[in-house]
Amino acid sequence: MVGNCYKIGPKSVVSLPNLSIEKAASSSGVFNNALFVTGGYRTGGSLSATEYISEDKQQNGVSMPVNLEHHCVIQVNLNEILVTGGVGANQKDTFFFKNDLQQWEKGPQMAKTRYRHGCGSFYLKNKLVLIVASDKSGDERSVEFLLPNEIEPKWIAGTNLFTDNF
Repeated sequence: MVGNCYKIGPKSVVSLPNLSIEKAASSSGVFNNALFVTGGYRTGGSLSATEYISEDKQQNGVSMPVNLEHHCVIQVNLNEILVTGGVGANQKDTFFFKNDLQQWEKGPQMAKTRYRHGCGSFYLKNKLVLIVASDKSGDERSVEFLLPNEIEPKWIAGTNLFTDNF
């Protein structure tokens, strides 16, 4: 379990305020130069708690709608993240968090269950594309994509990461 936070730069390491509780298997994004830590695990089970860690303070945030650990966070823009999968709820679920409104909103459900998976974002032809890949529920090669700025965004299955000969 971890409770300490650090800002690691090219030539320095700065100690930040500690997390409110020691935990493992959490995930985070960034809002207004503060780390936004979501969920995690501690003895007794998954957590729904969120918190902001800036250079000078720790502040509790709005709890997630569900308890989650081993989930993944994608930074959608400066004001919004998407939480994907995880243990503690339906592992196909996603949730958007809008920092300015301090509000959680259910996102589109993924096709596959995912936990301990990778996630990220990139731009293709000036469109933001979110990606989730792999998982520990049995299909470690699957990939899905989401165009979050579409009117009705939905996850699209991609080609598996590797061939059977990899």
